[in-house]
Amino acid sequence: MEDRRANDLGFSDLMEMEFNEILVKEYLMNLQNQIEEKETFEDGITSIKILIVDYYSSASPSLRQSLYQAVCHVASVLQTKFTEREFWLLGKELFEEAERQVADSGERGYMKTCIARACERLNITLDHQEVSESAFDGQFPMDFVPPQPTLQVAHELLATLGVVAGSSQGTREDNNTSERASALMEAMVDNVDEVRGLQSLVASIEIVASIEASLQGIAAVRPMKQPPASKEVIENLPIVTISEEMMARLGSDIECAVCRENLAISEKLHELPCKHLFHLLCLKPWLDKHNSCPICRHELPTDDQAYESWKSGRLERMSV
Repeated sequence: MEDRRANDLGFSDLMEMEFNEILVKEYLMNLQNQIEEKETFEDGITSIKILIVDYYSSASPSLRQSLYQAVCHVASVLQTKFTEREFWLLGKELFEEAERQVADSGERGYMKTCIARACERLNITLDHQEVSESAFDGQFPMDFVPPQPTLQVAHELLATLGVVAGSSQGTREDNNTSERASALMEAMVDNVDEVRGLQSLVASIEIVASIEASLQGIAAVRPMKQPPASKEVIENLPIVTISEEMMARLGSDIECAVCRENLAISEKLHELPCKHLFHLLCLKPWLDKHNSCPICRHELPTDDQAYESWKSGRLERMSV
């Protein structure tokens, strides 16, 4: 049971399992997809609310960030897709629960903003809030997509960046949150004039500063794009000549991994530190774009000091 993935589980299945933060995070990602559709919105938002009630107080900082991100995503979906009163009532209830649970003052303040926006949509005051369980029978024009407020985009981006920075590399969750962060960053770029206008507000300046700090944190822990190999290293790569003895040891079907042509006796080849061999004319174009062996990905030094510093820091963190 524990090996089943979260997107294969129903909510009741998840509740019956021993608490597993990884599965809860994956289930949250699945729920965020559910709330994108009218047919599954009610179930999705209800499940997110229950997860917050059951798990937030005892959750790790990483899971708390995932839960907060899910709530921010609900706010974005409501603002950009759905106009029905019933949807906004459910959203208001979720924001109220999140506002009670979150400890960060900035997050609590944004939840209050979401509650106020929901009350405005519902034409109710904060001290007299209606509760309704009406059926989901409203419709909205298929081409109606209200503009998403830049401040709201910034909050969801900040929440998503927190998840990306705290997640482990190579997981499906990491890929999903990275894609979401990229989409939100594009939304910020599309509204760059509004972003500049927001900087006159103290709260918005704090958000921009937090996003900047989060991006710097991600740069410190996430992989950088690999630069080309060092020119000096390329020029000084050893050249070996294939002998009969070497061919017998390597096998007659040995080939250059770049051009896929078989190597021949008496042929001169470049040898990388990992001992893999390549034609002289094949390896240099590869290393002019990459800093690793085409076969085993063993890395060569580069001339990029920023990348070398990042790599050294990564090795230090791995050795701790």
